[in-house]
Amino acid sequence: MIYISSVVVLVIVLISYCLYLDRKRTQGLPPGPRLLPIIGNLHLAPSKNPWDKYKQLFKQYGPIYRVIYGQQTLIMLGDNETVHNLFDKRSSIYSSRPRLPMAF
Repeated sequence: MIYISSVVVLVIVLISYCLYLDRKRTQGLPPGPRLLPIIGNLHLAPSKNPWDKYKQLFKQYGPIYRVIYGQQTLIMLGDNETVHNLFDKRSSIYSSRPRLPMAF
């Protein structure tokens, strides 16, 4: 009996910790679908006609939204106007190269 209650408590703590990590991981990111523990939005990954699913998410969450497949976070841009604004008008923000300390 004690063994079963310990396992139940351990499972509750593990699920709570996963939910905490997911909430922390999405802070500062655009809105997106609700995450499942560990797999993120992998259950929403389209296998056929992915453009239909992404179009549905675009209508629901706006022109910039995020999806998380496992540990991979993707920021999706839903229309040409958003892409143009981010990459042409604000290119100076996104065109820098990452610092490579091992190369120097």
